[in-house]
Amino acid sequence: MKTVLITGCNRGLGKGIMERFASEGYNIIALIRKENEEFSKLINALIEKYGITITPVYAQLDCIDSLMTAINSIVAMEQPIDVLINNAAINICKPAFYMGYEEVEKSFKINYFAPFLLCREVGALMMRQGSGSIVNISSVAGLVTEAGGAAYDASKAALNTFTKSFAQEVAPLGVRVNAVACSVVLTDMFNALKPEVQKKTLKKVAMRRPSEIDEIANTILFLTSEKASYITGQIIRVDGGYTI
Repeated sequence: MKTVLITGCNRGLGKGIMERFASEGYNIIALIRKENEEFSKLINALIEKYGITITPVYAQLDCIDSLMTAINSIVAMEQPIDVLINNAAINICKPAFYMGYEEVEKSFKINYFAPFLLCREVGALMMRQGSGSIVNISSVAGLVTEAGGAAYDASKAALNTFTKSFAQEVAPLGVRVNAVACSVVLTDMFNALKPEVQKKTLKKVAMRRPSEIDEIANTILFLTSEKASYITGQIIRVDGGYTI
């Protein structure tokens, strides 16, 4: 059985990604911020349903000490990791004149520095085993920026550039690195928006609807499979035509 490490999988897109990989028989290492009862019930249900293992690991992604402790505990498991999915992110969007330095710093810590460290450390494991696939969950905001993007958009743009750079470094040793750039995803966060805000947002999407979580998860599953064995260093836009 293969093993996937997923960050931020206790809700939303990350939860959907975890459920999709569980359905394919992957053992899962779930890196989340803190323990909670709802997540424990979810992983127990998935374990029982699919006969897999799910190992939760806890870390504050904006704290390097906490993150490195978690990474070291994962390395100490001495378990081959076939897939790494950097999903966890924070979205802070406001005009630069109202953006605090700490907000920009936190955005980069979670959206860029944490994926960088995980790619570096887990990527080293993958290189030693001679295989592995990494998918960074990015955003169209890193490709087509708008006002208010000094934190989120900039951090996703950095993640996109790193994805392409790191892919070049690890490709000779059998590791592939790609990113999936999402636009509007049908999650609780989108559903919580006012109807007029939803409508305004969807006007930017050619297909005039948000993506289903499974539409993103299926793309990731493809990218990490042998069917995508010659794809690396790509920013795959799963955006419903947002960036046409």
